[in-house]
Amino acid sequence: MAGPAPSITAVPGPVTAAPPPAAQLDGSFRLETERTKQTYNDVADPQPPDIRTWWAFRSSCGHPSVDSEHSQSFRRGARGRVPM
Repeated sequence: MAGPAPSITAVPGPVTAAPPPAAQLDGSFRLETERTKQTYNDVADPQPPDIRTWWAFRSSCGHPSVDSEHSQSFRRGARGRVPM
């Protein structure tokens, strides 16, 4: 006589909260432009001098009309949005 068939039970893994999204563009960046090697439509178009500049960015989305992924379409008069 056979006993009842063994049952298999799945045990869920531990639940962890998702980390907050990272800032898209935040910090200081150095841009080096080699204008002496510049081309326009694959034709040499040098515009000397070569330059180095520093840019600083801080991302922020505090306005309630901005969605978290910036995927909503641009509407005239909407604040805090950039047209794509």
